[in-house]
Amino acid sequence: MDKLIITVNPAGKGQFPEAPDMEDAKAQAEEAVRAYNAGASVAHIHGAMLPGEGSRQPDLAHWQEMVDIIRSKTELIVQFGRAVMRPPVRKELLSLKPEMSSFLLGHHDIITARGPLNALAPLEDIKESARYHLEAGVIPEMEVWHNGNIWNMQQLIEARLLEPPYYATIFLGAPGGHWAPDTAQELLNRVVVLPHGVVWGLSVHGPRQAALHALAIAEGGHVRTGWEDNPYLHRGEPARSNAELVERIVRLARDIGREVATPAEARKILGLPRKPQQESTP
Repeated sequence: MDKLIITVNPAGKGQFPEAPDMEDAKAQAEEAVRAYNAGASVAHIHGAMLPGEGSRQPDLAHWQEMVDIIRSKTELIVQFGRAVMRPPVRKELLSLKPEMSSFLLGHHDIITARGPLNALAPLEDIKESARYHLEAGVIPEMEVWHNGNIWNMQQLIEARLLEPPYYATIFLGAPGGHWAPDTAQELLNRVVVLPHGVVWGLSVHGPRQAALHALAIAEGGHVRTGWEDNPYLHRGEPARSNAELVERIVRLARDIGREVATPAEARKILGLPRKPQQESTP
């Protein structure tokens, strides 16, 4: 079994309006730094979008500021969030050279602290986005909200638009049209149908976060935690920092008997660095 990759998502205010506001680039980056010191090896960050109602155009300077701070102080793998961008917009963001980037495998339908978030990604858009990731040498962090997403993942693999090892994050408990129960049965039902070669992690937005993280660790999966996913250590007890949430994962792994990966070890598990493609895959 590989060592455990811990991803921290310090973005704040996902479905929980009481989570800290992490719109400031320096504040979010410094939270990622603290999480790195606690044991995280991947930083899933959300840069700002340009002003305007419903804008899905990224503020590249804001994203770059976070990347610069994180890379100047840590060895963290940088993973860009906000997967709902259209493929040409995402292509522009990939020019900032993250190592990983969130990737929609279909529609997106969740309720956040700022309101509903809906996006539709037809298969042709998914393929276009996959090509851009290949060209940039960036690993798609494929979002698996239900098993239909896994069907689309298989289409990309068969079209050779993904390079192994593949990476997917399984989401449970998020409110909205993508809701799925935060149960062991739901997690294991998804894991069993993942294509061969998929390295998977788990993000839990419901109250059974710690129990399901423990199951994922025991089953060879990896874990995502942080203020955006769930800002509570225990029911009614908010974490004072993202580092506290990471420290809990480290304790769980230790109790289960699984070692935690350093960023260097995580890069080896994920096959980083990826060589950029010189031309688009047909």
